[in-house]
Amino acid sequence: MAGDRSVELVMPKSFATPKRSRRLTLGSTAVQFRQLKEGLYFGYVMADGLYVAEPEKALLDQCYLAARGLTDLAWDELDLSTLNRDRLVDWATRFPPAVQACVEKSLAANR
Repeated sequence: MAGDRSVELVMPKSFATPKRSRRLTLGSTAVQFRQLKEGLYFGYVMADGLYVAEPEKALLDQCYLAARGLTDLAWDELDLSTLNRDRLVDWATRFPPAVQACVEKSLAANR
């Protein structure tokens, strides 16, 4: 196609922090720090020197941030088939009611 240009979408690296959310660029890497309440720091495992969220925790964190208006969730792009649903429901009880409702919505949409 004449004039066709490829577009590359670069997603920033995201990190949880108890401090205010902010974005910055380190070298050529976009970095995003997202604020979570201190009581929500669980469900991470060490991988290559970094704490990485378990899949269930990653979804809960996204629901938390979406409930606060800090991000959107693309429900049609989520594959929840590999999640441990019991763990997801259990961990959701530690989050505010809006996050619990988000989890219920995600589970109902992916049955």
